[in-house]
Amino acid sequence: MFRLTAKELDRAKHAIEYHGYSTMLPDPVEWQDLKDRWETIRDELRHINLEHYRPRPPILVTAAKDDKSTRVLHLLHPHNMLLYTSLTLLLKDDIEASRIPTVDKRVYSYRASPDDNRLYQTTQNLHFNYIQRLKYKVARKKNTFVGVTDIANFYTSIPQSNLLKLLVNVASTKRNKKAARLLVSTFAKPLMTHYGEGIPTGPYASRLIAEVLLNDIDRHLTSMDVDFVRWVDDFNFFTHSFTATQRVILELSGWLYKEHDLSLQSAKTRILDAKAYSKELLLDLEDILSDKAEIFSLLVTGSDYDVEDDVDGVDDIMDDVHAMELLEMLVDALVERERVDYRIIDFTVRRLRRINLDRIVAEEILNVLIENLERLVPVIESVARLMSHLRPRDKDRRKHVARRLLGSIDDIGAIDHYAVWILTIFVRDQRWGCVNELIDVFRRAESNAIKHYAALAVDKAGHGESLQVSSDSRKGGPEWRW
Repeated sequence: MFRLTAKELDRAKHAIEYHGYSTMLPDPVEWQDLKDRWETIRDELRHINLEHYRPRPPILVTAAKDDKSTRVLHLLHPHNMLLYTSLTLLLKDDIEASRIPTVDKRVYSYRASPDDNRLYQTTQNLHFNYIQRLKYKVARKKNTFVGVTDIANFYTSIPQSNLLKLLVNVASTKRNKKAARLLVSTFAKPLMTHYGEGIPTGPYASRLIAEVLLNDIDRHLTSMDVDFVRWVDDFNFFTHSFTATQRVILELSGWLYKEHDLSLQSAKTRILDAKAYSKELLLDLEDILSDKAEIFSLLVTGSDYDVEDDVDGVDDIMDDVHAMELLEMLVDALVERERVDYRIIDFTVRRLRRINLDRIVAEEILNVLIENLERLVPVIESVARLMSHLRPRDKDRRKHVARRLLGSIDDIGAIDHYAVWILTIFVRDQRWGCVNELIDVFRRAESNAIKHYAALAVDKAGHGESLQVSSDSRKGGPEWRW
């Protein structure tokens, strides 16, 4: 028998609230329902014997990686998410203890947090350190070539038998070893029945679990005396020649297939000289924007403008300058017809969410986004979050934009992830309206994910008059609609 304690479940809830519910997907409204009834739900969950537990199937959501490939995300039921995260937290410290130490400056992704209520450390800081390490490595005279690669369909291809063995090996206590077995047998296997292998893509706990297998690869590369730096399954190899880099990649490819039945993604496997690597892969968009802002600041402080007398005024001006620069970067990125640079688009859209936008500038940004919706599929999460802040005040204009958003769902086709985020705009703000159009989306949808979010949007916009979702949970009933 294996049961989680109330404290362990509380830790999982805190971790999910801190990191987010699921990467790339909006928080489901059922999660808020659970939080509203937390003491009751926790009491139910702590009495479950996980050795006999069978999780509800996840909602599968097809998402675009870029303009040429897709992935499948797994939206877990809130009960499953809590239990899966609780088990991972039990193993968190054991996983970290088995990994290559941070002082080696080789592996940066998802280092376990010392905080009991968090899975791993702040990724923004870790990723910054990762990029700085890459810059340091490529600047060294002996590193004239760099190999870059990642693992094809990594999360959904992880061999569960290998993962189980590695998790059990790192577990430091009998209880933790049982937790390791349950993570694979009770969760990974049932949740991944469509694939036969792998772990769910989406839960933040999966990121920490995946590092167990990646650590096995790190150990192998270290035994080969390879100079490498890694972020998740993105590997960077630094060598003195093209041939040496090629040898590392070929050896790793053979070992991966033999030991873990995994393969490198050929489309992303490249060998570059140091100069090309720096130019193509270490482009710092933040620095570009900062440089322009600094120039403007010097112009302002060098003029007759009294900064001390009107600090807020300077901040407002700087927001406008940032917004115009970001808008220019966004338009330039979209002008390129052959290959859209989604790094730039995602960067600009995320930054636009962080500054105060003038009404006229906001309208210009909205126009650019609306005109290019079909080209923004891989970054729709960032776009949708920004779009929520750009809702037009004029009723007719708002209705026009709303219809364009909903109409694009049919134009995009089978990318569920796109539809989910568009519908989330309507779920979060009933003032967008368009109840009839939302009902049409629900009726036409073949995907369970689209139906789920369309029903939620109708419920929100129609004030609960039709297609209600999670009604049982809102009334305090025992079952969730999933």
